[in-house]
Amino acid sequence: MTLSDSVLAMMAELPARQVTGKKRLQKLLHLLQLAGADIDAEFRIHHYGPFSFDVVDTIENLVLEGKVEERIQDIGIYDSYVTTYTLNDGDSAESNGPEDSRIRGVLARLTHYRTVELEVASTIGFFERAGMSRHDAIERTKEMKRSKTSTAILQKS
Repeated sequence: MTLSDSVLAMMAELPARQVTGKKRLQKLLHLLQLAGADIDAEFRIHHYGPFSFDVVDTIENLVLEGKVEERIQDIGIYDSYVTTYTLNDGDSAESNGPEDSRIRGVLARLTHYRTVELEVASTIGFFERAGMSRHDAIERTKEMKRSKTSTAILQKS
């Protein structure tokens, strides 16, 4: 499955077939990859946790192809913006094997978390996949994200 197919399949399963925020898009895909989904993207650690240029290129191409609509909205009083990606009607990927129901279940659970929680969980998962113990991955994440790793958020991660 191509990364484009993976993004389209994921978006087809999301409420309203959309994801709000570039960071949220990255974290959802990374967490699904960690859960075993066939997501062909290389993630590197970045300021906001795992980040993939592959995902950036893919979503830009999907927007250019007209398969995904991109809307940039002004939020707040500090000239901040958020990008919302919406899957256009008729565009989705076909089911790709027996893991789909399990991966859909993971995605359904992930939609209930705030983006900051996904960021922390994704970062911990990144370090664990790199070979760190759970304890060391949490400690490294706490060092990187001091303001985002409250006890409540870590318990959800």
